[in-house]
Amino acid sequence: MNYQRKLLTTLQKWMFRGKVLIITGARKVGKTTMLLFFLSEKSNSTLYINAEEPANKRLFDDLSVPKLKEMIGDNEIIIIDEAQQILNIGLCLKLMVDNFKDKQIIAIGSSALDIADKVFEPLTGRHFLFHMYPLALTEIYNNK
Repeated sequence: MNYQRKLLTTLQKWMFRGKVLIITGARKVGKTTMLLFFLSEKSNSTLYINAEEPANKRLFDDLSVPKLKEMIGDNEIIIIDEAQQILNIGLCLKLMVDNFKDKQIIAIGSSALDIADKVFEPLTGRHFLFHMYPLALTEIYNNK
């Protein structure tokens, strides 16, 4: 059974406003599933990077704008899942949002504390933070 997550409606309002969207929440609350479902309905090209995979983590080792541009390509939406796994994720997201203003950058992380330590200071004024909770009764019984 699929549930309409309330956070999805909120995220749609904040897309393409020149800010990184950061989504935190406990493991297995549906952050990745919600985003991939939402993006499957879009015609925009999307780059999805799972930072738990070692090869993907290495993509961010030599941080430079030309390298980021090559990685992003023509994709309009860039999703970095488990973003807290990347060593310099705050600086990386700052470079992306500052240099690719026509792109939507979305970072997903299961640990708000890990992300807070690595992201918020470099991204001051450049991000919107959303926290996803487990299913609410209004999401399960949305027309009652």
